[in-house]
Amino acid sequence: MSRQRPRLRRRATDAVTKDRPHARQRNDTQPSTAPSPLSMNPEANPHVLPPKEMLLEMLQRLGFQDAEVEEIDFEGQLMLDVKTDDPGRLIGRQGATLGDLQYLLNRIVHRGDESTPRIVLDVGGYRRQAREQLVKRAKEGAEKVRRWCDVIELEPMNAYDRRIVHQALKDDPDI
Repeated sequence: MSRQRPRLRRRATDAVTKDRPHARQRNDTQPSTAPSPLSMNPEANPHVLPPKEMLLEMLQRLGFQDAEVEEIDFEGQLMLDVKTDDPGRLIGRQGATLGDLQYLLNRIVHRGDESTPRIVLDVGGYRRQAREQLVKRAKEGAEKVRRWCDVIELEPMNAYDRRIVHQALKDDPDI
């Protein structure tokens, strides 16, 4: 059996200063008093963009120069519907890219101002169609439960999809 040497742990600042002796040391003990550049409060930072303009900026940086964004009030949330020549690239496989972009936009917008409504992104009606199909499958499943009095399982879903199913079946007394 071979003996291993104990590993010495170095602090991150030691590694930085050893490799780059000219690097400055930071004092992280005091919080920054500068306003966040991503704050949505116009009084705090007048250079912040509204969600629609923020999304357009993100899309242009991703290479979607032809994108158009429409704002829609959707169940107390702000829906931004994107129209572009290449919706498949923006949607991604099973909506993954669209979901990631929505997450990033919400993080940026809510970072400085928690009072802004949640933002839902849609590309060419993709989310609307997916929602309609999900509601249809939920109602078909509820009908099977009524008819056969048996438990059924739906496929695994993310929290947003589960919420849609619950909203679709909340008024059904048999389920």
